[in-house]
Amino acid sequence: MSRPNAPRRPRGIAAVEMALILPTFVLLLALPLFLGRALYHYQIMHRAAHDAARYLSSCTALELRTPARTAAVVAAARAIAAAELEGTHAGSSAPAVSISCDGAQCTGLLLPTVITVQISTVLEDDVFPYYSYNLVGTSGMPLVVPVSMHYVGN
Repeated sequence: MSRPNAPRRPRGIAAVEMALILPTFVLLLALPLFLGRALYHYQIMHRAAHDAARYLSSCTALELRTPARTAAVVAAARAIAAAELEGTHAGSSAPAVSISCDGAQCTGLLLPTVITVQISTVLEDDVFPYYSYNLVGTSGMPLVVPVSMHYVGN
């Protein structure tokens, strides 16, 4: 039984406070989730570019001096990068892989000294798109990963 002069305990105040604070927490959660996802995709893209560049930098000189073989080796490096990028879609478009030897296209006429593999894509936010569009724009955040290695083949 309650006493008539006892002070009343407030009920439901925690629910009201939570309703007022929850939108702020959701906004504060959106940015770390988006940046964590960006870091995850960047690491996967870096590993794919590194493995493709390592493969090309260790090919024999005969493979990189013959145009027909160079085309096959570059296609194999693209396939390596594509296989590692499979299943990780940062946005609506597939990542673009570009391969260059000494800053130009690998033609097979000259032996390269530096091989560069660059993977680029646009990261779109699927979790909180309306909040992240204010930060990175409606087209998404561009991710570009260039990896260069010296040619060490023989």
